[in-house]
Amino acid sequence: MYELHKSALFVRQLRFFANEYLRDVNAGKVVAVRFIDRVEEATHFIQHNPFACVSYVEAGRHPQLAQYDYRKWRVKGFPHSIFFKVDGNVITIAGIYAQKMNIAVRFPSDLK
Repeated sequence: MYELHKSALFVRQLRFFANEYLRDVNAGKVVAVRFIDRVEEATHFIQHNPFACVSYVEAGRHPQLAQYDYRKWRVKGFPHSIFFKVDGNVITIAGIYAQKMNIAVRFPSDLK
């Protein structure tokens, strides 16, 4: 089994999105908790099946990301994807982004 590390960026983004759902009048606490549960399910899947996740092809176009084989996995029931890299037996969860964001621009700049 792979060892899982969550980056500080990922933790900040998770808190941000959970708070957004919490403050949303139409979503509230129930959806915020469901979101966190689904993210945990996704990270569990990633930890056990990292190579079942698709490669993030945009990473190869950015010099600072080209050295890593970043992969992504969707959060079930939510418009978010988790981005991670595998290095030996360690998986580093790099970030979580909403599909409506310009991921190709934000992801590389967030990792600087």
